[in-house]
Amino acid sequence: MTSFGGISFSGLASGLDTQAILRALLAAESAPLERVRARREAVATERGLWDRAGTLLRSLQSTLERLTTPAGFAARRADTGSSQYLTASIRGSGGATGTWRIAVEQLATAQTNVSDAFRATETFGGGSVTFTIDGRATTITFTDGTLQDVADTINAQSGLGIRATVVDDGTAAPSHRLVLSAGETGAVHAFTVQALGDESPLRALFDGIAADQTTAARDAVVRIDGVRVQRPTNSLSDVLAGVTIELLAADPQATTQLRVSTDTAATADAVAAMVDAYNALVDFADRHASFEPDTGARGALFGDPALRNLLRGLRSEFTIASTANGNVAYELPSFAGLEFDRDGRLGFSRAEFEAALGDDPDAVAALFGAGDGFATRLATDLAAHLETGTGTLATRLDGFDRRIDDLDDSIARAERRLAVTEATLEARFAALETLLATLRQQSAALGSLTS
Repeated sequence: MTSFGGISFSGLASGLDTQAILRALLAAESAPLERVRARREAVATERGLWDRAGTLLRSLQSTLERLTTPAGFAARRADTGSSQYLTASIRGSGGATGTWRIAVEQLATAQTNVSDAFRATETFGGGSVTFTIDGRATTITFTDGTLQDVADTINAQSGLGIRATVVDDGTAAPSHRLVLSAGETGAVHAFTVQALGDESPLRALFDGIAADQTTAARDAVVRIDGVRVQRPTNSLSDVLAGVTIELLAADPQATTQLRVSTDTAATADAVAAMVDAYNALVDFADRHASFEPDTGARGALFGDPALRNLLRGLRSEFTIASTANGNVAYELPSFAGLEFDRDGRLGFSRAEFEAALGDDPDAVAALFGAGDGFATRLATDLAAHLETGTGTLATRLDGFDRRIDDLDDSIARAERRLAVTEATLEARFAALETLLATLRQQSAALGSLTS
């Protein structure tokens, strides 16, 4: 017995394989629907590939950020050898290159004062103490408490600039001392402590602290090529442009050589990253927009000229001479180690590039990043292709989305028509079976009358 859509019939009355007939008819009716579904899947595949192309374009765009400005292109590096007295690092794009001889005569220190030793449980009564630092006086009133209570009261004063700690020196009791330390190094942050009022345990505590300065507030002092430089901190960020010097130890007789040079290796790495990103885009196009004549295989984007035209436009930027660098020896990328092979992939000779950069760093930087530098032109092209709403990528994706919506509508309509056709065929075959069964019954009845 065959059952479709809730209607059941056996096919015995007609002697026909009604199930097979219905399937064949429905398969014929659904052929257009399957073609639309296949087309929808193909369009979705193309959209996914263009989405991937957008990721590759943005990756290429990101590699150009460092190469499109002279400062970013010519990265600097700072070297102090194995010096135990200082280290140096580059800030931003760094400043001028050169070599400096530096002697650290004195490190910056923060003032520290220490009290006499007391028992941890000993209390000091109340009273007031004036702290003066950076020319600013602050008077703190204390209530009766232990050394820790005194420290907590000091540390509760926001912006005081003095930190209080209680230290156990490890000797036999009494062994606890109150330590006052300036929050910052340098002579400008020296402080004084003055207890107010009559003699009291609190006044005796702070008189002792005022009298016992274990570390004076001092500025750092260095000589750079014989020039004396004094700063309140051991981190010198305003002495050499683009360079931060961190002081580690002092020895007036020891000299450290600081060398700031162009970091050709880092710049070459940045160019190599750009080349890899460009070639990833070329390889993507070769896989998905090509035709293989031997096998007849074609990529999902074969016949879509947009990706090929995009790549052709990007490649053309490598063939336009740069006139802003002032050196005809480096007016084309091919003169600095960048050349295409016959498959359209970009090759990079690191040795040629570093040699060119060493020969004329300004010209090579302009070749990449001046107003008409090829990396600047590439960045401009990519920005246009990736522009939200109007760029090549946005236009293509929007077109695919509209086509997918239209195909979804077509699929829905076709499915509704097929459902109606299926129901109609089922009803017709059911009616046919019923009619034939009735006729057979009538024929049998007539036969019984004549027998």
